[in-house]
Amino acid sequence: GNDMGFFKYAISGSIRKLGFQNPSTSCSGYSAVLVAYAGDELIDSCYATASSDITLNFSCGGACAAIVGRVMEYSEVHVNNCHNSCNIKNKSHGYTGGVVGNAHDKGSHLYMYNCYNTGKIVYAGKGSWIGVGGVFGGIWNNNEGATTKLDFCYNTGKIEATNGFVGGVMGEGRNSGGNVISYCMNTGDVIVDGHPGDWNTTGGVVGDYSGATAKYCFNTGKVLLSCTGTQDHRVAGVILQRCEHSAN
Repeated sequence: GNDMGFFKYAISGSIRKLGFQNPSTSCSGYSAVLVAYAGDELIDSCYATASSDITLNFSCGGACAAIVGRVMEYSEVHVNNCHNSCNIKNKSHGYTGGVVGNAHDKGSHLYMYNCYNTGKIVYAGKGSWIGVGGVFGGIWNNNEGATTKLDFCYNTGKIEATNGFVGGVMGEGRNSGGNVISYCMNTGDVIVDGHPGDWNTTGGVVGDYSGATAKYCFNTGKVLLSCTGTQDHRVAGVILQRCEHSAN
């Protein structure tokens, strides 16, 4: 298939202190610079960095990011102390994140600690119901006990999207009672120019996070959603309770 990464699969092991400087890719499917698919894996202190004029161009209908494309079903993955400074652009209809793209909604367990993104994230795909986030693109649902936990993660990169569930740190956690996000922040602008008729939710920290738990998060970036049509469009400084937003 077209799923690509330095490791296409990383299962039942650990990857530590592996970095990429000025990487290039033009992958599709589920892809990342480091790992396309991760399952029962520890990924620690890994990074992708590039000069500001270099962009990672993806055409991923599944998910894309710098470190992990997708967390596999029925597995537990820890991503700690990882970061991305590469600009990322996804031209297809797929989850897009700075560090991790997507987690499978069946029995996956993703734990992210002290991860951050400083690169610009651009989602240029068509069609909504896709998560776009500075650190984590998102998870569609929480089936069969799937959980996601983000602690002490942040984004400073600008995020631009044509539509979808778009957040400064995490894009989508829809219908996700098994998700917890804490001590996370965003300072990058989140700009969504929605297509008519698409569903769009936009937040400074998380784009759509219904039914989840969040605490001690804040946003200082500008949040802008412009769209027309009859579908559901929502915008908020954070979207989450017990969090702070200070941007105008």
